Amino acid sequence: MLDSYCERTAPGLWDEPLNTVTNLAFLIAAGVAMAVHRRHAGTIPDRGVDLWLLRLWLIAIGIGSGLWHLTARRWAWWLDVVPIQLFILSFFLSFMQRVLGWGLARMGLALGGFIVLSVVVEATVGNALNGSASYFPAYALLLTMTGWLYRQGSPVAWLFGLASGVFLVSVSFRSMDMAVCDAWSPGTHFLWHVLNAVVLGSLLVAMIRVAAGQPSAPAPDHGSLN
Repeated sequence: MLDSYCERTAPGLWDEPLNTVTNLAFLIAAGVAMAVHRRHAGTIPDRGVDLWLLRLWLIAIGIGSGLWHLTARRWAWWLDVVPIQLFILSFFLSFMQRVLGWGLARMGLALGGFIVLSVVVEATVGNALNGSASYFPAYALLLTMTGWLYRQGSPVAWLFGLASGVFLVSVSFRSMDMAVCDAWSPGTHFLWHVLNAVVLGSLLVAMIRVAAGQPSAPAPDHGSLN
C-alpha cells in the first residue's frame, strides 16, 4: 500500500472515499465537453481527432485516479499519472496546431523542450509542495497560452483565464493536503479533483470552440521552422 494522502489511514479498499468518489468530476467534465462538441460538430471542418483524444484522456484521468485512490497500489499509480501527462502533451499539441498554426517541425521542437523542462523540474523539485511542484511547467505553459489569447482578443481567452485561476486554487489544495491532517482528517486532496476537473473541462471546451472557428489564428505553417 502507498499511503500518500491525508484521508488514507488504513490499507484496503474505500479508505479514501472522498478522494475516490470525487474523480467522478472528471467524467462529468468529459460529458459536458462531449455535449459542446456535438453542438459545434457542424462547424468543425476536420474530424476533430485531437478533441476526441483529449476527451479520452480526461475519462482515463477520472478512472485511473479513482482506481489509485481506491486501491493505493503501484499499478494504479501509473493509471493515475500517465493519463494526466498525456492530456497535457496532447493539449499542447492541439493548441500549437489549432491556435498558433504551427507546422510539425516547430511543434516537435516546442514539445521536446517542454518535456525536457518537465523532467528537469520533476528531478530537482518534484517532491516539493507535496509533489505539486512538478506541475510548475504545465502551469507556466497555461499562463503563456492565456496571455497570448488575451493579446489576440480571442473569444476563448476567458476560458483559459478561468482555468488558470482555478488551477492555482486547486494546486494549493493539493499542496496542503498532508499539512492539514490534524485539523481536518479527510484532507484537501479531493478538492484538487473537483477543481482540476473544472480546469481540464474548461480547456477542452475552449479547444472545441477553437476548432469551430471562433478565435482568429495565424495561417497554418506546415513544417517551417520560421
